[in-house]
Amino acid sequence: MKKNILIIAVFFIQTHFINAQKSNTELQIVAELPVRPANIAVTKEGRIFATIHPLGSSELQLVEITGKNKFKPYPNDGFQKNGKPASEKTFDAPLGIAVDKNGNLLVLDMGLTLGKTRLFRFDTKKNLLISSIELSESVASKGSFVQDLAVDEVNGWVYMADIINPAIIALNIKTKEARRFGNHPSLQAEDKDMIIDEKLINFNGGPARVAIDPITISNDKQTLYYGAMNGTSWYEISTKFFRNNADDKTIADNIKTAGRKPISDGALTDDKGNHYFTNTTEHAVSKLDTNGNLSNILQDKRLQWPDNLAINKEWMYICTNQLNTTPAFTGGKDEGKAPYYIYKFKYNSIEKSVIQDKYTLNSPSLYPEGIDYDYNNNRFIIGSLYKGEVFTLSLDGKLSSLISQSKITAIAGVFTDEIRNRLIVVGGDIGISKKSLPKGASAGKNAYAEIYDLRTGILIRCVDLKFLTPNGGAVANDIAVDENGNIYITDSFSPVIYKLDKYYKASIFAENELFRPAPGTFGLNGILFHPDGYLLVCKTDSEKLFKVNIANPTQISEVVGISFKAPDGLEFTKDGKLVLVGDAVKGDGKAYTFTSNDHWKTASKVNEMSIGKDEFPTTAALLPNGEVYVVSAKLGKLLSGDTDQSVFAIQKLK
Repeated sequence: MKKNILIIAVFFIQTHFINAQKSNTELQIVAELPVRPANIAVTKEGRIFATIHPLGSSELQLVEITGKNKFKPYPNDGFQKNGKPASEKTFDAPLGIAVDKNGNLLVLDMGLTLGKTRLFRFDTKKNLLISSIELSESVASKGSFVQDLAVDEVNGWVYMADIINPAIIALNIKTKEARRFGNHPSLQAEDKDMIIDEKLINFNGGPARVAIDPITISNDKQTLYYGAMNGTSWYEISTKFFRNNADDKTIADNIKTAGRKPISDGALTDDKGNHYFTNTTEHAVSKLDTNGNLSNILQDKRLQWPDNLAINKEWMYICTNQLNTTPAFTGGKDEGKAPYYIYKFKYNSIEKSVIQDKYTLNSPSLYPEGIDYDYNNNRFIIGSLYKGEVFTLSLDGKLSSLISQSKITAIAGVFTDEIRNRLIVVGGDIGISKKSLPKGASAGKNAYAEIYDLRTGILIRCVDLKFLTPNGGAVANDIAVDENGNIYITDSFSPVIYKLDKYYKASIFAENELFRPAPGTFGLNGILFHPDGYLLVCKTDSEKLFKVNIANPTQISEVVGISFKAPDGLEFTKDGKLVLVGDAVKGDGKAYTFTSNDHWKTASKVNEMSIGKDEFPTTAALLPNGEVYVVSAKLGKLLSGDTDQSVFAIQKLK
């Protein structure tokens, strides 16, 4: 029903076309290597260069890939350590690598042995060293781990990320002068676990907490982007502050949040402003598009620690190296198994799909209460309140069954968690569904959350929630997911919000008399997660909107300054406004748009759209074109005993 998008105003392209990634994207093997590749770079002619990870081989440090099973030292054997100690004449521990628009290869050597951070620049046409710049001790002291870089060949600058002493280092290539910007929260690791295949990943003896790692630059070289490996925030800062030698306070004051990211090692920014991340925890490549939508464009179990990305024409290259199997992560022996792979796929092999303004759903007894949009597979997900089934709707209007054997009697909420490739479905029994006992005898007797594979619809987990409310009725209604993957679920019959942690352990997250519904009515309904650390949740019977602090769920406040009728679904717009769908239980079937300037302490109405009392709108979804779509569920007919309606609709909010 809603996306966990970052609530910021982003540059937006108004169009009725989206780039729908083909679901059968083919991952092709470029190279099978006996040693761990670290980062890769590809020239416009298609030459592929790779650093060899310092946590692996001591023989080679930089190679050119010349075939599927072929590679050679670059630029020659003399630059490699060949198992010997590093020296001033050889590489030490190169990791970051990039090709600039002039075809020069830049290699960032962390100097783990020599204690010297060096930047090498090679002419790939002549295969000769152009320059070697050593960073001063004051900028990159011994023990630094300066491992990724972004190149501005237009203005002659290189920007580097230091993990160990979290900082951005800006180097003027012409003057060879560098400065360091550190001591800022955006550079630090967030307190977020890295979990791969349900296993907690440790690093240097404890849960991995890796600071600033990926760093990229915009095509016009005016904006620098960066984020922590253990972090889900993607930041931006204008490069002019570094070029103009601004002080640290000025830089700090101008850092902005560009969007969300997965826990990731590498990243790149394309010439259109899209950001791509190596999603280490999900064996995926994730994309943050210019509309602020974060989704996986490729997911494959073969991506065992995707480390780095590169683009050449229509191809995206991915370097994988099983880094989490090295002793630094395992705390013991190297558990990696060669070969290690470099892959490629056609990331812009797309189909143009038209998003219609309105979709008519011709399906007997569908009664579609909950909807969301699946960015990974470019389709609507629809939950049927009457049938207790889940359907998909393609952008060309084809309705198909996805889940027909749900344990849920009446499906109320659906949520597409693209980053984790899961579909979350919740509901219960309100006594009027196809699976309900006669005369509503089973109403309030069950509440479930089911988690499915988003692509296939295969059940992953079914969680019973009813045991948490043994003394009252229960019906799970709507869903929100935070940055750590925790799931929050409203209950319309009991005064609670449930929580499923990332291991699907169920608990009551919040319980309050403010949430208790009046007898015979619906209480809590729509819910949204805000990345500033709170939930917005509406209550249908009392027509209120609450703000709940995630860190302290006893801290609950009402959002004031607005009025509405029969709130049901909630959705954020692309620019952070709130769409509240008012159903027709007591309302007139309207969709309201609100805005807030004080983090939803208060709000004001921006727009109101009448959909119709007979249409009985319930929920909404944000689509890739930036428009919010609302479903007409016609639940008034169902509530009155009419189970035979066959025409429903999903339409754009105007």
